[in-house]
Amino acid sequence: MTNKAYPKLFNDPIYGLIELPKGLLLELVEHPFYQRLRRIGQLGWAHYVYPGATHSRFSHCLGAYYLMRKALGHLQRKGIALSEAEMEACSAAILLHDLGHGPFSHSLEYELLDIAHEEISLALMQELNEQMQGRLDLAIAIFKGEYKRPFLQQLVSGQLDMDRMDYLNRDSFYTGVADGIVSYDRLCQLLTVADEQLVLEQKAIYSIERFLMARRLMYWQVYLHKNSISTSQQCLKMMQRARQLKGAGKNWRISSALAFFLDHKYTKAEFWANPKPILAQFNQLDDSDIYQAIKCFAQDDDFVLSFLAQGLLHRQLFKIELQDQAFAPAQLAQIGEELLQKYPITEEELPFLLYQGQQELQAYTAKQKAILVQNKAKQLLPLSAWPELELPTKVLRKYYLSYPKR
Repeated sequence: MTNKAYPKLFNDPIYGLIELPKGLLLELVEHPFYQRLRRIGQLGWAHYVYPGATHSRFSHCLGAYYLMRKALGHLQRKGIALSEAEMEACSAAILLHDLGHGPFSHSLEYELLDIAHEEISLALMQELNEQMQGRLDLAIAIFKGEYKRPFLQQLVSGQLDMDRMDYLNRDSFYTGVADGIVSYDRLCQLLTVADEQLVLEQKAIYSIERFLMARRLMYWQVYLHKNSISTSQQCLKMMQRARQLKGAGKNWRISSALAFFLDHKYTKAEFWANPKPILAQFNQLDDSDIYQAIKCFAQDDDFVLSFLAQGLLHRQLFKIELQDQAFAPAQLAQIGEELLQKYPITEEELPFLLYQGQQELQAYTAKQKAILVQNKAKQLLPLSAWPELELPTKVLRKYYLSYPKR
């Protein structure tokens, strides 16, 4: 009796059963590098705003993989030649695209390790490729955009990629913000390839308009929600203060991996000069390291560190003000003076409790890597060439000011 290689099934609340064939793809998901993503929250501190937003990068990457297989299947049915190797490599690339996310996803990006998560993902893929004796060569070429068929990389990373298509639907589901729901089935069905570029059929233009609008709405309501910004900045300032104190000789009972990154902030050049020992420590980091550290820091005798940590621990969030122009220096000076009088802090410590910044959003970039639409005459036109569409191409900018509530 033949032992059939039945696929591994994952029950997903968005798509139902996701099948993962035995072989390379299942080996990747079962690898410790990938399993770490179960312990990395997809939306950082957004659960302090939307209590249901506790889903992980693990489920997001599986969802993006599901959409990738769906999109590739539709392309095959339209006569686009795809080898089994290309199908597998593209699937591997989307499964691994978020390996480089650290604790709380974007909240601490560039703070623990001064390098973008995409580059850490690439380094981890290269490490996996060594362990798997070159079986990820093609996946890495696709991920880096070096493969001869650009549309495969565009499915992994582009303005209409499977990453965005999944996180909009998934984050909408878990936050309860219905504006993020997009018709992923229709969009996947209406993808095609022309001159080895990923394009949309003409009848998809209104669906893609909805997709872009959903992305803009989700950014302002979820990803750039004022309390998400405030909490992320509070966490960032806490880690910066901890790094400062550790440099002065203080130690806590925190994880060795977190202590490693607080001892020294590795630059991009230092990382690529010798990535292996840094990656070994990075792969030990997840959200639980930060939660553990918050509890330690909350008991510290340093007022600034303890104040920030207790605020995160008990959800005592800083006040945040948003406006369309930069805040006046006089306003900052007035608030700063009030904080100096109210709290036992010095002028040098004031930036840990009073900070400003800005957030920008452009939901669609019309000039670079524009979404192309194939009209009925088989001509390729940029999405902006359709006058009936209302495209969110404007750069929207918000300035924020955050400080303890008075």
